[in-house]
Amino acid sequence: MRFPTASTPFSPPCPTPCPNNTQSRNAATPLPHPRPNTRTSLPCPLRLPILSLTPAPSTHRPIRQAFVDFFNLTHSRPPPPPPPNADPDAAAAAAAAAAAAQEDVPQEALGLLRTELLKADNALRAGDTQGVYTAYKNLAKYFAQLGRLQKAEFFFRRCLRLSQDTQWLAGELEANLALGVVYEELHETEAAIECYERRLQLASDNQLQTEKDTAYQNLTTVYLRQAEVQESSGQLELAIGSYNKCLSAAERSGDNPTAAKANFKIGMLYHQQRKFPEAIHYLRQFIEVSGYMADRAAVGSAYTTFAGCLKAMGDKEAAVRCLEEYLQVRRWLVGEAQRCALRPHLGKCPLRCK
Repeated sequence: MRFPTASTPFSPPCPTPCPNNTQSRNAATPLPHPRPNTRTSLPCPLRLPILSLTPAPSTHRPIRQAFVDFFNLTHSRPPPPPPPNADPDAAAAAAAAAAAAQEDVPQEALGLLRTELLKADNALRAGDTQGVYTAYKNLAKYFAQLGRLQKAEFFFRRCLRLSQDTQWLAGELEANLALGVVYEELHETEAAIECYERRLQLASDNQLQTEKDTAYQNLTTVYLRQAEVQESSGQLELAIGSYNKCLSAAERSGDNPTAAKANFKIGMLYHQQRKFPEAIHYLRQFIEVSGYMADRAAVGSAYTTFAGCLKAMGDKEAAVRCLEEYLQVRRWLVGEAQRCALRPHLGKCPLRCK
């Protein structure tokens, strides 16, 4: 048997009879397919052509982002459950993810979702940044009103990324604020703090006083919530740090009641750790602004704890004077409360009990 050479290219046998195949259908012994003469004979018409290495022009149209978003938002599936012996924290995270995935889109929202996504996609193709932003914001606000906070977070996050990519300051400020509010509703305090701090940084860099004041007000709330959670879980040092951040933000935003509460909490935590000089410092500040506190029991606790710190530091005379001062303050508070109850027509109560 001869093997093909460079001058005689190999031609595989034809699987079916053809004019170039002289084999008889009824022959008992099959004959090899004759090697064609490359100069005179034609190739077998049934033999498959050799594929070209050059790709043919594609007629595939790119998938529009609106369709991708619509499918992902309406076909979300919950993740698989964790194994029985999984870590409790991991199991809790998986449960939260499953709840988020099961946050389906209501039927009445499908039409609006499709319309706004198409608007965003068309505006993106036209280079209309504000048009894209507006469409995403409309969807985010709509889902927030429905209570679908995970979907609202998805679209507000799109607004934020679009603003950052295009360096649009007004959009980034608004998106950070909206995301922070959503994260507060979701009790994701760390994420809310990150958004508000970013908003504060942008406002400070661009000297926007109104936005700075709003950011400080928002940070006062989330820092206080973070500190209370840390205190309840026994993380006292972290709680003191968060209360200090809350105190600073409250003072900058003019929130005197929250500033007084932060001073009281920090002083009590330092007393619990037997750090008496630090406790005295913050309790003294609280007593000076205690008129802004509606909790009168906190005023009594502050005075007695203040006197206890002085006594523990060896200054018994100062401790006695502190208690005597508290008795005078208490008599004044009781008298003001009685006058407030007897003469409600006088207007605003100096004790802020109304």
